Amino acid sequence: MFTKRKGSIGITFFGAYTPGQEFKNTIENGDSVTLHIEKESVSVKNILRLPDNSFSGNVLGFEPSFYLEFNDIKIGDEINFDEEHIITCSSN
Repeated sequence: MFTKRKGSIGITFFGAYTPGQEFKNTIENGDSVTLHIEKESVSVKNILRLPDNSFSGNVLGFEPSFYLEFNDIKIGDEINFDEEHIITCSSN
């Protein structure tokens, strides 16, 4: 269902930077991520890494459409996805 990130492209990480510390480069429980379904971005919050190394989280919204539902996924739904589907990651 979700579009896989191209193999040569990594996840883009966002967040506050503290001088002297390393930049964020890992996905942590509670982060927010962006996934794609074709050209539609799916914002997901409160992600959790599952025992099989996949992830779950709650849909926050869609862009650019701003629909309340897209491809049978609704805002507020809990969804599962793999790391290869994550386009961006930000700390909360």
